[in-house]
Amino acid sequence: AVVSTQSTGMVPISKKGFIPGELVHTGEVMVHYGDSWFVNRTVKQGIDIAKRRREFLGKELSDQKKVLDNLQSRAEFSSELDQEGQIVEQLTEQDILRSENRHKAHTQRGNVPP
Repeated sequence: AVVSTQSTGMVPISKKGFIPGELVHTGEVMVHYGDSWFVNRTVKQGIDIAKRRREFLGKELSDQKKVLDNLQSRAEFSSELDQEGQIVEQLTEQDILRSENRHKAHTQRGNVPP
């Protein structure tokens, strides 16, 4: 359906004076297409363009949030590294005793782990 961008009516010329006239471009909006390109479109077309742009930007925002989450997880991982790039783990006293006992058992048998 073709949407009219003109309408006729009484146009005010003072507080009490009106004359018959025609309003032109009443249903048009100017849409920015990018790189300094502007186009006149009907209001319906303008709304459709705005909806498509909003959907596109919503997807872009979602993608950027995923990238940010990935970078944050990398930052958390790298905070676990010491200055030499070694992974630093917090060991409890129980972990240390268990490791020492395993080492003693291997060395007594002559099996030194690499």
